[in-house]
Amino acid sequence: MEKEVKVKIGKYHIESQLGRGAMGVVYLARDPTIGRRVAIKCIHIPQGIDDDKIKEFRERFLREARAAGVMSHPNIVTVYEADEGSSNHPPFIAMEYIDGETWNKKIKRGEKIPPDLLFPALKEIASALDYAHKLNVIHRDIKPGNIIQTSDNRIKLMDFGIAKVPTSELTREGQFLGTPAYMSPEQVLGKTVDRTCDLFSLGVVAYEMISGKKPFDGDDIAVVLNKIVNEEPHDLRELSPEVSKEAWAIIKKLLKKKPEERYQNAEELIADIDAYLAGALPPYAQDLVEKTVPPLEATPQKISQKDKPLPKPFLFTVGAVVLLALAGIVILVFSLSKEKKRYDYSVVLPDEIVNVAPKDAPQEEEKVAEDLKSVEAETKNSFEPETKKEPSPTLVQGKPKPKPQQKITPPQPSNELKPDQNVNQPKSVPKQQAVLNFFFDFGGTLKGSGEIYIDDKVAKTKRVEKGFFEKKQIWNETIQVPEGKHKIKVVYRGDISGVFGTTVEEHQFTAGKTTILKIKIHKGKKVPVFEWSE
Repeated sequence: MEKEVKVKIGKYHIESQLGRGAMGVVYLARDPTIGRRVAIKCIHIPQGIDDDKIKEFRERFLREARAAGVMSHPNIVTVYEADEGSSNHPPFIAMEYIDGETWNKKIKRGEKIPPDLLFPALKEIASALDYAHKLNVIHRDIKPGNIIQTSDNRIKLMDFGIAKVPTSELTREGQFLGTPAYMSPEQVLGKTVDRTCDLFSLGVVAYEMISGKKPFDGDDIAVVLNKIVNEEPHDLRELSPEVSKEAWAIIKKLLKKKPEERYQNAEELIADIDAYLAGALPPYAQDLVEKTVPPLEATPQKISQKDKPLPKPFLFTVGAVVLLALAGIVILVFSLSKEKKRYDYSVVLPDEIVNVAPKDAPQEEEKVAEDLKSVEAETKNSFEPETKKEPSPTLVQGKPKPKPQQKITPPQPSNELKPDQNVNQPKSVPKQQAVLNFFFDFGGTLKGSGEIYIDDKVAKTKRVEKGFFEKKQIWNETIQVPEGKHKIKVVYRGDISGVFGTTVEEHQFTAGKTTILKIKIHKGKKVPVFEWSE
């Protein structure tokens, strides 16, 4: 039989204490009616406040708690019940219990989150604020301790509509003041607050989560409050060099002193976050991006001349050198083709040189060895090697004599043989090969990777990391594929979005023909989409 719980608040059976703060204590409790676990937040009323103030506080607390209770949003902790308190128990709120970790614990561990990972979470918080603001509910206490992250990385915003004792009483008693470092200037000055107040506080949270430091800090409350009202925060990029000017512009707009210069609603913030994550210019913070000067670019850099066009004489000189080099290669290859046993060197530019077996090469090992020695003697004086690099072996039909003393290779710069070309390959193999030429369009991916599999074996891999203003990346490579039907598998990973998608299709490849495969990432499903053509 279950042991009876002696401690109760209202109808709820208290199981344990979850936390304690300036506003009161939070308990883990159980609803005996339906057996649901809930979080009970008991509001502590300090001593020394007169009865009229206490009555006003209770009425306001109950009114705002009810307003919070009507909200239903995936990023807002649901309020089940609010009680204004009695002689037997303090005012309390029964709300959804979330198994997760608040952001203030991450800060205490010294954990920092870069903008690319933080901004998707900020978007969830902004979505919650946009929903609440449209219901005329202002949070007024956005801080890391009121943001909880679940085990599956969902974000929940807590403590909506918690009423505050008037500022004069708060200051005098030192109760409920909470954490002034996250207050907006209008809160500090006792002015009327609106939805931009919550957005300012969210900017303070974002600054601290990225850098590990508060934008307005000090040894005492007076110093902190003065900085909030009168001083601008340090450039975030001086603390975290990985922060781009676009990310800093978004946070700077949140931290504007004047409410009219901030985002006017959470929808504008969401639009700028979406643009940032897509690598585009944030529309509402665009003016701040253009005015922002990177801290490390105080003087012009020489690389700024890269856009200056090269002089025409220089281009003509480079073109002439390239043409002469190509002409020399053609002459050397042509001279080799006139040897006693003409070897056909097929050149594939620009990737690699492929040596193909001679059409009339003898079958006997002894004859092959004699031919090699003959070509060595005739070409010995024609080529003086400039380096001591080991030449690549020439492929011939049949088995070569083990460990030949020298091997013939076209005079090409350090190109390697393809893995599927070995000394046992018959001369007809190149004709039995098909070619797969693929174009992998990564779209707006900032950080991610792609993998190409053929018959469940990795053929090619690619890592993508691009800047916000860089054009989308298209990965293009060519692979030789044996004739016949093969299974082609493509895997896509997006580091920022956490998306993982894979697509598998079978395709019939014809020898001597090139098959083109265009791969795009489906915007909705985030999976690779194939488009085949011959």
